[in-house]
Amino acid sequence: MFQIQKSQIMKKIFLAIVFCFSFVMLNAQTKSDNIILKGIVTATELENYSWFKKNYDNYIPKENVIKALQSHKDATIKVFFGTWCDDSQNVVPTLLKVLDNMGYDKSKITLIALDKNKKSPEGFEKNMNVFKVPTIVVIKNEENSDRIVETPIETIEEDLLKIMTGKNYVHKYAE
Repeated sequence: MFQIQKSQIMKKIFLAIVFCFSFVMLNAQTKSDNIILKGIVTATELENYSWFKKNYDNYIPKENVIKALQSHKDATIKVFFGTWCDDSQNVVPTLLKVLDNMGYDKSKITLIALDKNKKSPEGFEKNMNVFKVPTIVVIKNEENSDRIVETPIETIEEDLLKIMTGKNYVHKYAE
């Protein structure tokens, strides 16, 4: 009987240790998720967020569209987003995966994190008509060519291809 009680006590201690360890690990994974970045950030900084790696790794871009995009790497891209925003958490990792897969020059991409009021400390969003996040502004020939607002119409790579090839593209909030 004493052996059974000892076994049950050991089982309860083991379960308590597993529970505490799980709680600590869960807390460690989400600690950075609660931090709201502001201003210009790097993709490396975003890798500290659990949602970034998950959404980056899980996205499978359309290879035929990636191949078509590879001859259209002349634009610069400004990405206005919020680390607090669900749409940004989905779209920004997939955009960066598409750009990585097409061999896009990272120096042509500016990631600008905004607070919940859609403002950055430096005011990068001023005169950029950012009213939803994410807003992905594609700049060709030093002019704002077009933008993807909040979510793509088709896929991120298909929308980018339309914009970069000069095809008629209208984001979902265009008037």
